[in-house]
Amino acid sequence: MLYLGCSQWSYSWLEDFSTKKIKENDQLYYYSHEFNCVELNSTYYDTIENYTITNWNSKVNSSFKFCPKFPKEISHDRKLYYVEKATDDFIDSVKSFEDKLGICFLQLPLSMLPENIFLIDELLIYINNRIKISIEIRPHWLGRVDTLNECFTVLKKHNAGIVMVDSVKTIKYLNNLKLTNSTAFIRFMAYDHPTDFDRINDWIKLIKYWQSKSIKEIYFILHLPESVKVPGIVNHTIEQFNEQLGLQIEQVKQTSMFF
Repeated sequence: MLYLGCSQWSYSWLEDFSTKKIKENDQLYYYSHEFNCVELNSTYYDTIENYTITNWNSKVNSSFKFCPKFPKEISHDRKLYYVEKATDDFIDSVKSFEDKLGICFLQLPLSMLPENIFLIDELLIYINNRIKISIEIRPHWLGRVDTLNECFTVLKKHNAGIVMVDSVKTIKYLNNLKLTNSTAFIRFMAYDHPTDFDRINDWIKLIKYWQSKSIKEIYFILHLPESVKVPGIVNHTIEQFNEQLGLQIEQVKQTSMFF
């Protein structure tokens, strides 16, 4: 399954494509007409109440997926040390998404040292496949082949995925990354620059290849500068995902927001 989304559903430019003013409570509903997943960063800062998750679930169609970020208490405050209770609390919370729960992702702290990779192993042992998880390795590790290979080994051992970040800081290292299970999770940082389109086209080619190799789940998350009023890169990405990759999002309304 192919999933396309953004890092939030409340971009101000969404309203530019609507025939009427979008109320705050309706933003997710309209967003889900054009995308079938969303990166959920609010879980990084705080626990989401079950009633809120139930409300969100009611606003999206049956194939939509939420991809929650692991809490900073686990990744950045405790740096993976003594995180059993916080991990249980997080898993108990996101399980409320039920069949709309996608891949959960954990961003390693910048201060984490390669000698502490064993903490990733311990965390994944504790999670014990209760949720789908991908790990984001930070830029200063990406040029260290030995460190990366050790990470890949740990992730493969637990059937965990890797988060591929396409940004100014990471782009030169992307060829060092490889899939560690049958999923792919890409976080694409757009910069409102013409090269954004070329980078998207390169990802289209790679995703086509992954599809030919029967990769089961592919998530592509756009991170967009809020300054963009009418983001052409969004139009281009949706169009190419539809035409080149066969993306099929279950539409809830007749007219598209973007075309």
